[in-house]
Amino acid sequence: MKTWKKHQRPDLQVCPQSFCFFWEEVGDQVAPGFYSSVAEATRHLVTVTTSGCGFRYGQCRRECSLEGIASPSPEAKDFYEPCEPRLAKSDLPDFYFNDPTKIRNEETKAEYERYFGEEG
Repeated sequence: MKTWKKHQRPDLQVCPQSFCFFWEEVGDQVAPGFYSSVAEATRHLVTVTTSGCGFRYGQCRRECSLEGIASPSPEAKDFYEPCEPRLAKSDLPDFYFNDPTKIRNEETKAEYERYFGEEG
């Protein structure tokens, strides 16, 4: 697994793996699909046997990088969603893997720039 350095911008083409909400680790229990209730989803739990991206609704640009695909299809989008508990456990901010060009909140943008030492 790749290691990430605090205060150093990550490569946004590389999958952050366990720091993404959609990442599934061996032994996790997941209920792929959509369900009308937690009780119904619980009846469809399966155990993950191979770690990997669990996003099933499109091709993620970052996952392509993980799979070794040099150029993702033009339709590939960045589906990264932060897994806040894992980021906190590693002492990384929630925005660590976010694309800075998509940060709309000025306060968050300033915090991002301070964290990565890019104050204007």
